[in-house]
Amino acid sequence: MIIPLLEFYNNKSGNLKDISSILPPIEFPSSLEGILIMYVVILVSFGLFRSLYMYYSKTLIADFNNSFNTKSFSNILKANWTFHTQFSPSQLINLFNTESKSVRALSYQFFQFIQSSFLTVIQLGLATLISWKITLGTLLVLGIFYLLIRVFFRKTFEIGKNRVGLNEQMQLLLSQTFNALKFIKIHHRESLATTEYANRVNHLFGNEKQAAKLEGITQFIYILFGAFVITGVVYIGLHFKLTSVTTLLVLLILLSRSLSQFQSLSKSVSGIFNQLPAFKRFFEITKKAKALQKASKSNESIGSVSKISLDSISFGYEKEQPVLNNFSAQFFRGNAYLFFGKSGSGKTTTLDIIAGLIQPQEGEILFEDQNQLPNSISYVLQDNILFEGTIQQNITQGKEFSKNELESTINQSGLSQLIKNVGLNFMIQEGGKGLSGGEKQRIALARALITNPSILLLDEFTSALDAATETEILKSIQEIKKEKIVIIVAHREYIKDWVDGVIEF
Repeated sequence: MIIPLLEFYNNKSGNLKDISSILPPIEFPSSLEGILIMYVVILVSFGLFRSLYMYYSKTLIADFNNSFNTKSFSNILKANWTFHTQFSPSQLINLFNTESKSVRALSYQFFQFIQSSFLTVIQLGLATLISWKITLGTLLVLGIFYLLIRVFFRKTFEIGKNRVGLNEQMQLLLSQTFNALKFIKIHHRESLATTEYANRVNHLFGNEKQAAKLEGITQFIYILFGAFVITGVVYIGLHFKLTSVTTLLVLLILLSRSLSQFQSLSKSVSGIFNQLPAFKRFFEITKKAKALQKASKSNESIGSVSKISLDSISFGYEKEQPVLNNFSAQFFRGNAYLFFGKSGSGKTTTLDIIAGLIQPQEGEILFEDQNQLPNSISYVLQDNILFEGTIQQNITQGKEFSKNELESTINQSGLSQLIKNVGLNFMIQEGGKGLSGGEKQRIALARALITNPSILLLDEFTSALDAATETEILKSIQEIKKEKIVIIVAHREYIKDWVDGVIEF
Protein backbone atom coordinates (compact mmCIF):
# COMPACT_ATOMS: atom_id res chain seq x y z
CA MET A 1 0.00 0.00 0.00
CA ILE A 2 2.80 2.43 0.83
CA ILE A 3 4.52 1.94 -2.53
CA PRO A 4 1.83 3.53 -4.77
CA LEU A 5 1.46 6.40 -2.30
CA LEU A 6 5.18 7.09 -2.30
CA GLU A 7 5.27 6.82 -6.08
CA PHE A 8 2.54 9.41 -6.23
CA TYR A 9 4.64 11.67 -4.02
CA ASN A 10 7.64 11.25 -6.34
CA ASN A 11 5.43 12.06 -9.35
CA LYS A 12 3.34 14.79 -7.73
CA SER A 13 3.90 17.02 -10.74
CA GLY A 14 0.87 15.28 -12.15
CA ASN A 15 2.53 13.18 -14.82
CA LEU A 16 1.71 9.91 -13.11
CA LYS A 17 2.86 6.62 -14.53
CA ASP A 18 2.56 2.97 -13.81
CA ILE A 19 0.84 2.14 -10.55
CA SER A 20 -0.38 5.64 -9.81
CA SER A 21 -2.30 5.68 -13.08
CA ILE A 22 -4.88 3.27 -11.66
CA LEU A 23 -5.93 5.73 -8.97
CA PRO A 24 -6.78 9.01 -10.85
CA PRO A 25 -10.24 9.51 -9.24
CA ILE A 26 -8.74 9.67 -5.74
CA GLU A 27 -7.60 12.99 -4.28
CA PHE A 28 -4.19 12.52 -2.61
CA PRO A 29 -2.34 14.95 -0.34
CA SER A 30 0.64 16.53 -2.07
CA SER A 31 2.95 16.57 0.98
CA LEU A 32 4.89 13.60 2.34
CA GLU A 33 3.35 14.16 5.77
CA GLY A 34 -0.15 14.10 4.32
CA ILE A 35 0.57 10.91 2.41
CA LEU A 36 1.97 9.21 5.51
CA ILE A 37 -1.02 10.35 7.58
CA MET A 38 -3.31 8.95 4.88
CA TYR A 39 -1.39 5.68 5.02
CA VAL A 40 -1.84 5.49 8.81
CA VAL A 41 -5.57 6.29 8.50
CA ILE A 42 -6.01 3.52 5.93
CA LEU A 43 -4.15 1.03 8.13
CA VAL A 44 -6.09 2.03 11.24
CA SER A 45 -9.38 1.77 9.33
CA PHE A 46 -8.41 -1.67 8.08
CA GLY A 47 -7.34 -2.72 11.58
CA LEU A 48 -10.63 -1.48 13.02
CA PHE A 49 -12.56 -3.34 10.35
CA ARG A 50 -10.54 -6.50 11.04
CA SER A 51 -11.13 -6.24 14.79
CA LEU A 52 -14.87 -5.72 14.38
CA TYR A 53 -15.01 -8.62 11.95
CA MET A 54 -13.20 -10.91 14.40
CA TYR A 55 -15.45 -9.87 17.28
CA TYR A 56 -18.74 -10.27 15.43
CA SER A 57 -17.69 -13.46 13.64
CA LYS A 58 -16.68 -15.10 16.94
CA THR A 59 -19.88 -13.83 18.55
CA LEU A 60 -21.91 -15.36 15.72
CA ILE A 61 -19.97 -18.62 16.04
CA ALA A 62 -20.63 -18.73 19.80
CA ASP A 63 -24.34 -17.92 19.32
CA PHE A 64 -24.71 -20.51 16.58
CA ASN A 65 -23.03 -23.25 18.59
CA ASN A 66 -24.99 -22.38 21.71
CA SER A 67 -28.28 -22.53 19.83
CA PHE A 68 -27.31 -25.64 17.84
CA ASN A 69 -26.18 -27.64 20.88
CA THR A 70 -29.11 -26.57 23.06
CA LYS A 71 -31.72 -27.38 20.41
CA SER A 72 -30.04 -30.71 19.65
CA PHE A 73 -29.94 -31.58 23.35
CA SER A 74 -33.60 -30.65 23.73
CA ASN A 75 -34.67 -32.69 20.69
CA ILE A 76 -32.83 -35.77 21.96
CA LEU A 77 -34.33 -35.50 25.45
CA LYS A 78 -37.84 -35.06 24.00
CA ALA A 79 -37.50 -38.05 21.67
CA ASN A 80 -39.63 -41.13 22.31
CA TRP A 81 -38.07 -44.05 24.16
CA THR A 82 -37.87 -45.86 20.81
CA PHE A 83 -35.12 -43.44 19.81
CA HIS A 84 -33.14 -44.17 22.98
CA THR A 85 -33.31 -47.90 22.33
CA GLN A 86 -31.57 -47.27 18.99
CA PHE A 87 -28.74 -45.04 20.27
CA SER A 88 -26.66 -45.96 23.29
CA PRO A 89 -25.86 -43.42 26.04
CA SER A 90 -22.18 -43.58 25.06
CA GLN A 91 -23.05 -42.49 21.50
CA LEU A 92 -25.06 -39.53 22.76
CA ILE A 93 -22.39 -38.55 25.31
CA ASN A 94 -19.78 -38.68 22.55
CA LEU A 95 -22.01 -36.48 20.41
CA PHE A 96 -22.05 -33.63 22.93
CA ASN A 97 -18.69 -34.21 24.54
CA THR A 98 -16.51 -34.73 21.44
CA GLU A 99 -18.33 -34.12 18.18
CA SER A 100 -19.72 -30.79 19.38
CA LYS A 101 -16.12 -29.53 19.35
CA SER A 102 -15.86 -30.53 15.71
CA VAL A 103 -19.07 -28.62 14.97
CA ARG A 104 -17.53 -25.53 16.63
CA ALA A 105 -14.39 -26.01 14.54
CA LEU A 106 -16.57 -26.33 11.42
CA SER A 107 -18.33 -23.02 12.09
CA TYR A 108 -14.95 -21.36 12.72
CA GLN A 109 -13.57 -22.75 9.45
CA PHE A 110 -16.65 -21.46 7.64
CA PHE A 111 -16.03 -17.90 8.84
CA GLN A 112 -12.35 -18.26 7.98
CA PHE A 113 -13.43 -19.25 4.49
CA ILE A 114 -15.59 -16.11 4.20
CA GLN A 115 -12.75 -13.91 5.44
CA SER A 116 -10.19 -15.45 3.08
CA SER A 117 -12.61 -15.20 0.15
CA PHE A 118 -13.26 -11.52 0.87
CA LEU A 119 -9.57 -10.61 1.10
CA THR A 120 -8.71 -12.70 -1.98
CA VAL A 121 -11.33 -10.89 -4.06
CA ILE A 122 -10.02 -7.47 -2.95
CA GLN A 123 -6.38 -8.31 -3.66
CA LEU A 124 -7.12 -9.94 -7.01
CA GLY A 125 -9.33 -6.96 -7.89
CA LEU A 126 -6.44 -4.56 -7.28
CA ALA A 127 -4.08 -6.85 -9.19
CA THR A 128 -6.53 -6.85 -12.12
CA LEU A 129 -6.46 -3.04 -12.24
CA ILE A 130 -2.68 -3.15 -12.48
CA SER A 131 -2.42 -5.96 -15.08
CA TRP A 132 -5.52 -7.85 -16.05
CA LYS A 133 -3.55 -10.16 -18.36
CA ILE A 134 -1.16 -11.41 -15.68
CA THR A 135 -3.95 -11.62 -13.09
CA LEU A 136 -6.24 -13.55 -15.46
CA GLY A 137 -3.41 -15.98 -16.20
CA THR A 138 -2.83 -16.43 -12.48
CA LEU A 139 -6.54 -17.09 -11.90
CA LEU A 140 -6.57 -19.75 -14.61
CA VAL A 141 -3.60 -21.48 -12.97
CA LEU A 142 -5.34 -21.24 -9.57
CA GLY A 143 -8.43 -22.87 -11.07
CA ILE A 144 -6.38 -25.75 -12.46
CA PHE A 145 -4.60 -26.12 -9.13
CA TYR A 146 -7.95 -26.28 -7.29
CA LEU A 147 -9.14 -29.08 -9.57
CA LEU A 148 -5.96 -31.01 -8.79
CA ILE A 149 -6.23 -30.71 -4.99
CA ARG A 150 -9.89 -31.71 -4.78
CA VAL A 151 -8.75 -35.28 -4.20
CA PHE A 152 -7.20 -34.10 -0.93
CA PHE A 153 -10.56 -32.68 0.16
CA ARG A 154 -12.23 -36.05 -0.40
CA LYS A 155 -9.47 -37.77 1.55
CA THR A 156 -9.89 -35.23 4.38
CA PHE A 157 -13.62 -36.01 4.51
CA GLU A 158 -12.89 -39.74 4.83
CA ILE A 159 -10.43 -39.07 7.66
CA GLY A 160 -13.07 -36.99 9.46
CA LYS A 161 -15.69 -39.72 8.93
CA ASN A 162 -13.36 -42.35 10.39
CA ARG A 163 -12.64 -40.07 13.35
CA VAL A 164 -16.36 -39.88 14.23
CA GLY A 165 -16.58 -43.68 14.35
CA LEU A 166 -13.36 -43.99 16.38
CA ASN A 167 -14.60 -41.39 18.89
CA GLU A 168 -17.84 -43.33 19.38
CA GLN A 169 -15.88 -46.56 19.94
CA MET A 170 -13.61 -44.82 22.46
CA GLN A 171 -16.57 -43.37 24.36
CA LEU A 172 -18.22 -46.81 24.45
CA LEU A 173 -15.04 -48.42 25.80
CA LEU A 174 -14.64 -45.79 28.53
CA SER A 175 -18.29 -46.08 29.58
CA GLN A 176 -18.15 -49.87 29.73
CA THR A 177 -14.81 -49.89 31.55
CA PHE A 178 -15.68 -47.48 34.34
CA ASN A 179 -19.21 -48.85 34.77
CA ALA A 180 -17.74 -52.34 35.16
CA LEU A 181 -14.75 -51.29 37.25
CA LYS A 182 -15.71 -53.52 40.17
CA PHE A 183 -15.96 -56.53 37.86
CA ILE A 184 -12.61 -55.67 36.26
CA LYS A 185 -10.88 -55.44 39.65
CA ILE A 186 -12.39 -58.70 40.94
CA HIS A 187 -11.44 -60.66 37.81
CA HIS A 188 -8.04 -58.95 37.35
CA ARG A 189 -8.85 -57.63 33.88
CA GLU A 190 -6.85 -54.39 34.27
CA SER A 191 -4.20 -55.45 31.75
CA LEU A 192 -6.78 -56.56 29.20
CA ALA A 193 -8.75 -53.32 29.61
CA THR A 194 -5.53 -51.31 29.25
CA THR A 195 -4.64 -53.20 26.05
CA GLU A 196 -8.08 -52.51 24.59
CA TYR A 197 -7.75 -48.83 25.50
CA ALA A 198 -4.26 -48.66 23.95
CA ASN A 199 -5.61 -50.15 20.70
CA ARG A 200 -8.36 -47.53 20.50
CA VAL A 201 -5.88 -44.74 21.28
CA ASN A 202 -3.53 -46.03 18.57
CA HIS A 203 -6.36 -45.98 16.05
CA LEU A 204 -7.29 -42.41 17.04
CA PHE A 205 -3.71 -41.18 16.86
CA GLY A 206 -3.28 -43.09 13.59
CA ASN A 207 -6.19 -41.10 12.23
CA GLU A 208 -4.56 -37.86 13.42
CA LYS A 209 -1.27 -38.90 11.80
CA GLN A 210 -3.09 -39.42 8.50
CA ALA A 211 -4.57 -35.93 8.80
CA ALA A 212 -1.15 -34.46 9.67
CA LYS A 213 0.51 -36.25 6.75
CA LEU A 214 -2.12 -34.98 4.35
CA GLU A 215 -1.75 -31.44 5.70
CA GLY A 216 2.04 -31.62 5.32
CA ILE A 217 1.78 -32.77 1.71
CA THR A 218 -0.70 -30.04 0.79
CA GLN A 219 1.45 -27.42 2.57
CA PHE A 220 4.44 -28.42 0.46
CA ILE A 221 2.35 -28.33 -2.72
CA TYR A 222 1.10 -24.83 -1.86
CA ILE A 223 4.66 -23.56 -1.38
CA LEU A 224 5.87 -25.22 -4.57
CA PHE A 225 2.90 -23.90 -6.51
CA GLY A 226 3.38 -20.39 -5.11
CA ALA A 227 7.05 -20.37 -6.12
CA PHE A 228 6.18 -21.36 -9.70
CA VAL A 229 3.43 -18.74 -9.93
CA ILE A 230 5.63 -15.90 -8.63
CA THR A 231 8.58 -16.78 -10.88
CA GLY A 232 6.20 -17.16 -13.82
CA VAL A 233 4.70 -13.73 -13.19
CA VAL A 234 8.14 -12.13 -12.96
CA TYR A 235 9.35 -13.83 -16.14
CA ILE A 236 6.24 -13.04 -18.19
CA GLY A 237 5.94 -9.50 -16.89
CA LEU A 238 9.56 -8.56 -17.65
CA HIS A 239 10.28 -10.78 -20.65
CA PHE A 240 7.23 -9.57 -22.56
CA LYS A 241 7.50 -6.06 -21.08
CA LEU A 242 3.94 -6.11 -19.83
CA THR A 243 4.74 -3.81 -16.90
CA SER A 244 7.53 -1.86 -15.24
CA VAL A 245 9.63 -3.13 -12.34
CA THR A 246 7.87 -0.79 -9.88
CA THR A 247 4.42 -1.89 -10.94
CA LEU A 248 5.54 -5.49 -11.03
CA LEU A 249 6.74 -5.17 -7.43
CA VAL A 250 3.32 -4.02 -6.28
CA LEU A 251 1.69 -6.72 -8.44
CA LEU A 252 3.89 -9.37 -6.87
CA ILE A 253 2.96 -8.19 -3.39
CA LEU A 254 -0.76 -8.39 -4.25
CA LEU A 255 -0.45 -11.76 -5.97
CA SER A 256 1.72 -13.24 -3.21
CA ARG A 257 -0.89 -12.15 -0.65
CA SER A 258 -3.62 -13.54 -2.89
CA LEU A 259 -1.76 -16.85 -3.01
CA SER A 260 -1.44 -16.76 0.76
CA GLN A 261 -5.18 -16.14 1.05
CA PHE A 262 -5.82 -18.90 -1.48
CA GLN A 263 -3.77 -21.21 0.72
CA SER A 264 -5.81 -20.11 3.74
CA LEU A 265 -8.95 -20.60 1.65
CA SER A 266 -7.94 -24.12 0.70
CA LYS A 267 -7.01 -24.87 4.31
CA SER A 268 -10.47 -23.69 5.43
CA VAL A 269 -12.13 -25.87 2.79
CA SER A 270 -10.02 -28.81 3.93
CA GLY A 271 -11.00 -28.11 7.55
CA ILE A 272 -14.67 -27.92 6.57
CA PHE A 273 -14.47 -31.29 4.83
CA ASN A 274 -12.65 -32.77 7.84
CA GLN A 275 -15.25 -31.55 10.37
CA LEU A 276 -18.29 -32.08 8.13
CA PRO A 277 -18.81 -35.77 9.11
CA ALA A 278 -19.23 -34.73 12.77
CA PHE A 279 -21.88 -32.17 11.79
CA LYS A 280 -23.53 -34.75 9.54
CA ARG A 281 -23.62 -37.27 12.41
CA PHE A 282 -25.03 -34.60 14.73
CA PHE A 283 -27.67 -33.68 12.17
CA GLU A 284 -28.67 -37.30 11.46
CA ILE A 285 -29.15 -38.17 15.14
CA THR A 286 -31.01 -34.99 16.07
CA LYS A 287 -33.18 -35.27 12.96
CA LYS A 288 -34.17 -38.79 13.96
CA ALA A 289 -34.77 -37.63 17.54
CA LYS A 290 -37.06 -34.87 16.31
CA ALA A 291 -38.91 -37.28 14.05
CA LEU A 292 -39.50 -39.62 17.00
CA GLN A 293 -40.85 -36.97 19.33
CA LYS A 294 -44.29 -37.82 20.52
CA ALA A 295 -46.90 -35.35 19.30
CA SER A 296 -49.39 -34.33 21.94
CA LYS A 297 -52.89 -35.44 21.06
CA SER A 298 -54.49 -32.77 23.16
CA ASN A 299 -53.67 -29.59 25.01
CA GLU A 300 -55.31 -31.09 28.08
CA SER A 301 -53.81 -33.80 30.26
CA ILE A 302 -55.65 -36.23 32.50
CA GLY A 303 -55.11 -35.68 36.20
CA SER A 304 -56.32 -38.38 38.56
CA VAL A 305 -56.75 -41.84 37.03
CA SER A 306 -59.04 -44.53 38.40
CA LYS A 307 -58.88 -47.00 35.50
CA ILE A 308 -56.31 -48.22 32.93
CA SER A 309 -57.32 -50.42 30.00
CA LEU A 310 -54.89 -52.27 27.72
CA ASP A 311 -56.78 -53.56 24.70
CA SER A 312 -55.09 -56.14 22.43
CA ILE A 313 -51.60 -54.66 22.83
CA SER A 314 -48.79 -55.96 20.63
CA PHE A 315 -45.19 -54.78 20.62
CA GLY A 316 -41.82 -56.04 19.40
CA TYR A 317 -38.36 -54.51 19.28
CA GLU A 318 -36.47 -54.26 15.99
CA LYS A 319 -35.39 -57.59 14.47
CA GLU A 320 -36.89 -59.50 17.41
CA GLN A 321 -39.98 -61.61 17.98
CA PRO A 322 -42.94 -59.71 19.48
CA VAL A 323 -42.56 -59.27 23.23
CA LEU A 324 -46.27 -58.69 23.66
CA ASN A 325 -48.89 -60.28 21.44
CA ASN A 326 -52.58 -59.35 21.73
CA PHE A 327 -52.20 -58.55 25.44
CA SER A 328 -55.20 -57.16 27.34
CA ALA A 329 -55.67 -56.16 30.97
CA GLN A 330 -57.51 -53.69 33.19
CA PHE A 331 -56.34 -51.94 36.36
CA PHE A 332 -58.42 -50.05 38.92
CA ARG A 333 -57.70 -47.51 41.64
CA GLY A 334 -57.32 -48.90 45.14
CA ASN A 335 -55.56 -52.06 43.95
CA ALA A 336 -52.00 -53.33 43.68
CA TYR A 337 -51.14 -55.67 40.80
CA LEU A 338 -48.17 -57.97 40.23
CA PHE A 339 -46.60 -58.72 36.85
CA PHE A 340 -45.09 -62.17 37.30
CA GLY A 341 -43.16 -64.33 34.86
CA LYS A 342 -39.79 -65.24 33.43
CA SER A 343 -37.28 -62.66 32.20
CA GLY A 344 -37.94 -61.31 28.71
CA SER A 345 -41.64 -62.09 28.80
CA GLY A 346 -42.72 -58.44 28.46
CA LYS A 347 -43.31 -57.27 32.03
CA THR A 348 -41.06 -54.18 31.89
CA THR A 349 -42.16 -53.48 28.30
CA THR A 350 -45.76 -53.30 29.53
CA LEU A 351 -44.73 -50.84 32.26
CA ASP A 352 -42.95 -48.75 29.62
CA ILE A 353 -46.12 -48.68 27.51
CA ILE A 354 -48.24 -47.61 30.50
CA ALA A 355 -45.66 -44.92 31.34
CA GLY A 356 -45.82 -43.63 27.75
CA LEU A 357 -42.16 -44.37 27.01
CA ILE A 358 -43.07 -46.51 24.02
CA GLN A 359 -46.20 -46.83 21.92
CA PRO A 360 -47.91 -50.16 21.17
CA GLN A 361 -47.60 -51.26 17.56
CA GLU A 362 -51.10 -52.70 17.67
CA GLY A 363 -54.00 -52.16 20.04
CA GLU A 364 -54.44 -49.18 22.35
CA ILE A 365 -54.04 -48.08 25.95
CA LEU A 366 -56.76 -45.99 27.60
CA PHE A 367 -56.74 -43.93 30.78
CA GLU A 368 -60.23 -43.13 32.01
CA ASP A 369 -61.40 -44.40 28.57
CA GLN A 370 -59.23 -41.74 26.87
CA ASN A 371 -56.07 -42.21 24.83
CA GLN A 372 -54.36 -39.18 26.41
CA LEU A 373 -51.38 -39.89 28.69
CA PRO A 374 -52.01 -38.65 32.26
CA ASN A 375 -49.63 -36.32 34.06
CA SER A 376 -49.57 -38.27 37.33
CA ILE A 377 -47.42 -41.35 36.75
CA SER A 378 -44.36 -42.25 38.82
CA TYR A 379 -41.98 -45.02 37.79
CA VAL A 380 -39.40 -46.65 40.08
CA LEU A 381 -36.76 -48.45 38.02
CA GLN A 382 -34.69 -51.42 39.07
CA ASP A 383 -31.46 -49.48 38.49
CA ASN A 384 -32.25 -45.96 39.62
CA ILE A 385 -29.88 -43.07 39.09
CA LEU A 386 -29.23 -40.64 41.91
CA PHE A 387 -27.92 -37.19 41.10
CA GLU A 388 -25.13 -35.34 42.85
CA GLY A 389 -26.77 -33.30 45.62
CA THR A 390 -28.45 -33.78 48.99
CA ILE A 391 -30.91 -36.54 49.83
CA GLN A 392 -33.68 -33.94 49.98
CA GLN A 393 -32.76 -32.55 46.56
CA ASN A 394 -32.85 -36.06 45.10
CA ILE A 395 -36.29 -36.64 46.57
CA THR A 396 -37.91 -33.30 45.72
CA GLN A 397 -36.14 -32.75 42.35
CA GLY A 398 -36.30 -28.96 42.69
CA LYS A 399 -40.01 -28.82 43.59
CA GLU A 400 -41.49 -27.37 46.76
CA PHE A 401 -43.16 -29.71 49.27
CA SER A 402 -44.40 -29.16 52.82
CA LYS A 403 -42.61 -30.61 55.83
CA ASN A 404 -45.52 -32.98 56.44
CA GLU A 405 -45.44 -34.23 52.82
CA LEU A 406 -41.70 -34.85 53.10
CA GLU A 407 -41.96 -36.67 56.43
CA SER A 408 -44.85 -38.81 55.22
CA THR A 409 -42.94 -39.81 52.11
CA ILE A 410 -39.84 -40.67 54.14
CA ASN A 411 -41.90 -42.96 56.41
CA GLN A 412 -43.68 -44.65 53.48
CA SER A 413 -40.44 -45.39 51.63
CA GLY A 414 -38.60 -46.75 54.68
CA LEU A 415 -36.04 -43.94 54.77
CA SER A 416 -36.58 -42.95 58.40
CA GLN A 417 -33.50 -44.69 59.80
CA LEU A 418 -31.17 -43.33 57.11
CA ILE A 419 -32.44 -39.76 57.61
CA LYS A 420 -32.06 -40.19 61.35
CA ASN A 421 -28.43 -41.27 60.86
CA VAL A 422 -27.20 -38.78 58.23
CA GLY A 423 -29.93 -36.14 57.79
CA LEU A 424 -31.72 -34.80 54.73
CA ASN A 425 -28.75 -32.61 53.81
CA PHE A 426 -26.39 -35.54 53.40
CA MET A 427 -24.53 -35.04 50.09
CA ILE A 428 -24.91 -37.88 47.60
CA GLN A 429 -21.95 -38.37 45.29
CA GLU A 430 -22.17 -39.17 41.59
CA GLY A 431 -24.24 -42.31 40.99
CA GLY A 432 -25.09 -42.64 44.69
CA LYS A 433 -21.58 -43.66 45.66
CA GLY A 434 -21.36 -44.27 49.42
CA LEU A 435 -24.94 -45.54 49.75
CA SER A 436 -26.05 -49.15 49.76
CA GLY A 437 -28.25 -50.54 47.00
CA GLY A 438 -31.21 -50.63 49.36
CA GLU A 439 -30.70 -47.02 50.46
CA LYS A 440 -30.56 -45.85 46.84
CA GLN A 441 -33.71 -47.79 46.05
CA ARG A 442 -35.59 -46.28 49.00
CA ILE A 443 -34.59 -42.76 47.93
CA ALA A 444 -35.86 -43.55 44.43
CA LEU A 445 -39.14 -44.80 45.91
CA ALA A 446 -39.47 -41.62 47.98
CA ARG A 447 -38.86 -39.56 44.83
CA ALA A 448 -41.77 -41.38 43.17
CA LEU A 449 -44.16 -41.12 46.11
CA ILE A 450 -43.69 -37.45 46.99
CA THR A 451 -45.55 -36.29 43.87
CA ASN A 452 -48.62 -38.29 45.02
CA PRO A 453 -49.14 -39.97 41.63
CA SER A 454 -52.35 -41.66 40.54
CA ILE A 455 -50.31 -44.48 38.98
CA LEU A 456 -47.24 -45.99 40.66
CA LEU A 457 -45.10 -48.38 38.61
CA LEU A 458 -42.48 -50.42 40.46
CA ASP A 459 -39.98 -52.46 38.42
CA GLU A 460 -38.09 -54.92 40.66
CA PHE A 461 -38.08 -52.20 43.32
CA THR A 462 -37.42 -54.68 46.14
CA SER A 463 -34.50 -56.45 44.45
CA ALA A 464 -31.87 -54.52 46.46
CA LEU A 465 -33.77 -54.48 49.77
CA ASP A 466 -33.37 -56.77 52.76
CA ALA A 467 -36.35 -58.87 53.80
CA ALA A 468 -37.31 -56.65 56.75
CA THR A 469 -37.30 -53.42 54.71
CA GLU A 470 -39.11 -55.13 51.85
CA THR A 471 -41.84 -56.22 54.25
CA GLU A 472 -42.13 -52.68 55.64
CA ILE A 473 -42.54 -51.21 52.15
CA LEU A 474 -45.04 -53.89 51.12
CA LYS A 475 -47.07 -52.96 54.22
CA SER A 476 -46.83 -49.29 53.17
CA ILE A 477 -48.17 -50.19 49.74
CA GLN A 478 -51.36 -51.45 51.37
CA GLU A 479 -51.93 -47.89 52.55
CA ILE A 480 -50.54 -46.19 49.42
CA LYS A 481 -52.78 -48.13 47.00
CA LYS A 482 -55.99 -46.71 48.45
CA GLU A 483 -55.69 -43.62 46.25
CA LYS A 484 -53.57 -45.12 43.47
CA ILE A 485 -53.16 -47.84 40.91
CA VAL A 486 -49.98 -49.73 41.87
CA ILE A 487 -48.34 -52.14 39.42
CA ILE A 488 -45.33 -54.17 40.54
CA VAL A 489 -42.86 -56.23 38.54
CA ALA A 490 -41.14 -58.86 40.71
CA HIS A 491 -39.83 -62.42 40.64
CA ARG A 492 -40.42 -63.35 44.27
CA GLU A 493 -43.34 -65.73 44.64
CA TYR A 494 -44.49 -64.57 48.09
CA ILE A 495 -45.22 -61.00 46.83
CA LYS A 496 -48.38 -62.50 45.31
CA ASP A 497 -49.78 -62.57 48.85
CA TRP A 498 -49.45 -58.77 49.12
CA VAL A 499 -51.31 -57.78 45.93
CA ASP A 500 -54.90 -57.75 44.71
CA GLY A 501 -54.23 -59.23 41.30
CA VAL A 502 -51.51 -61.23 39.58
CA ILE A 503 -50.93 -61.11 35.81
CA GLU A 504 -48.83 -63.99 34.53
CA PHE A 505 -46.51 -63.38 31.55
